[in-house]
Amino acid sequence: MKLQINELYNLLDTFKEIELSIGYSGLIIYSNSALEKEQLGYSIDNKGDWRQSRFVIGHEEEYGNPIFVDMSRRYLPIYTAEHGEGEWNPRIISSSLKGFIKTLNYLYDLSKERETPIENKDNALSVSDKAKLLTKIIIQTKRLNIRFWLGYFLE
Repeated sequence: MKLQINELYNLLDTFKEIELSIGYSGLIIYSNSALEKEQLGYSIDNKGDWRQSRFVIGHEEEYGNPIFVDMSRRYLPIYTAEHGEGEWNPRIISSSLKGFIKTLNYLYDLSKERETPIENKDNALSVSDKAKLLTKIIIQTKRLNIRFWLGYFLE
């Protein structure tokens, strides 16, 4: 697990930006210095079935739902789960941390000058950009969670 934590920290350093937004929705990916602190609300609460192998790396801006890695799995898959539901029902959003990072870095490049709703309205993603992004998501994440990806970035 120690080796995986070091790998996780090294991979998280490859994000181009820790805040990502296109219009109204976005993600916050925690900096390495904040990661340990961000585990507290999840790891010390016995209610809700939070597993020790889950390591929170960020959250969705709109609802505060955690974005987390399953450290017990080989390729470090990425999940999200609805916050405040009484129990955690994880939904996979990427089969690997590496694929997740590649997808978010591509999304970051697309999001330049589209961070606010007004900028997004005046400079919305084209159909071609959306198709390229969807293709990247399918290739890089090996999973397509329609609700997560489309709901946040391809509206």
